[in-house]
Amino acid sequence: MLSKKKKTIYKAILSVWYPLTLTWILMSVEGPILTALIALGANPTENLAAFGVSYAFALLFESPVIMLITASTKLTENKQSYRSMLNFTHLLCGLSVFLHLFLLIPSVYATVASALNLTDPIAKRVYTSLCYLLPWAPAIGYRRFYQGILIREHQTKRVMQGTMVRLITLLATGFYLFYFTSIEGAEFGAITLSVAVICEAFMACLLGRSIVLPKKREATPELTFKKIFHFYHPLALTSFIALGTQPFVTFMVSYCTFALDSLAVLPVINGITLLFRCIGLSYQEVCVTFMNKSKRYLDHLQEMALICGSILSLVYFILAYTPLINMWLKNLSSLQDNLVNLAVPAIRLMFLIPVLGTILAYKRSIALHINKSTIISSTILLEVFGIIATMAVMAYLKFPGAFAACLAIIIGRLIGVWSLQFFTKGYAEALRRTTREAGPRVEV
Repeated sequence: MLSKKKKTIYKAILSVWYPLTLTWILMSVEGPILTALIALGANPTENLAAFGVSYAFALLFESPVIMLITASTKLTENKQSYRSMLNFTHLLCGLSVFLHLFLLIPSVYATVASALNLTDPIAKRVYTSLCYLLPWAPAIGYRRFYQGILIREHQTKRVMQGTMVRLITLLATGFYLFYFTSIEGAEFGAITLSVAVICEAFMACLLGRSIVLPKKREATPELTFKKIFHFYHPLALTSFIALGTQPFVTFMVSYCTFALDSLAVLPVINGITLLFRCIGLSYQEVCVTFMNKSKRYLDHLQEMALICGSILSLVYFILAYTPLINMWLKNLSSLQDNLVNLAVPAIRLMFLIPVLGTILAYKRSIALHINKSTIISSTILLEVFGIIATMAVMAYLKFPGAFAACLAIIIGRLIGVWSLQFFTKGYAEALRRTTREAGPRVEV
């Protein structure tokens, strides 16, 4: 039986967390929708493979800006820090566009496509899709910057409003392009994503700019570019390394057995796992917000991470190890039987991903709270090493590409969580020792 004090604390955390979770659930729905439409169109295997490869590169170009939401939540305290963070956001978005344009240079792209062992039809589809995805990274960057401000001010319901705009735009654009144009699947998928994130970024900007931040107090240190860079560069390195594994996994999958079919099913597998990872993806900013308010939330945040993650992993297990998964892949994802047979064993490997995700979010928030973001970079390097080593072994042993990719991801994540627990254990214990019995009340 929970005490009244505990109920109050859990209620405060959930009031901030649930809109962010719903936001990620809404975003995770778009993957299964798009892959289902692509699977129903012409040349489904080739278009699913091309869409998966182009999306992997889009995530790589997104990596410099992906952690802006955490930086904005932590650092945007007043009008001066807002201006500094906005200028920093301009710089990062420009860098992302530059990297994207560099890959689109024909000679550079030809070299990359050859290294990925892409056939000419798929390589052409990927190139066209990447052209349509050019606005993706900057739109994500500005969106996450303004979402961080909203989260810091406990306006998480407004974040969800922006995501609703994104989902509605995605549905309208996707179904229009599918039914009323002759654009192939990979290309209309890229167009749909770009249009949706641009609309969401515009909405986030409107909502974020409506927040009235206080003026900087004289005693408050000025947020300089140097301070932002010192805080952000380990996070940027972390996201770059983490998201950079996507193209590497794609590269290694192309040298496994059933390469083309594996590239086709990976977007579907990613869409399913994202539905169950969304709580972990939204939890880090929640932990950062409440740790900034008071360290008394430390144990409660850990308990919620374990409970919610375990429940999600159990639900995922039931889905993956019963006939429900075949019904999902055939009826919702519209996959052919050979692709279903390839996807099912790979999906079953991933049932621990939800609970590992919530634990990882909690542990990373401790590192951010004590301004030790380099810990996150170190642990992500270990995680990526695990992924690379596993993929190399699986490719050498000629395992099916989809199975190899999922096994590598789960082994890498286990290494990442273990190493983060090892590096943050002492800091977490020190925080608990300095925690007062009753911290300041948080208004939500």
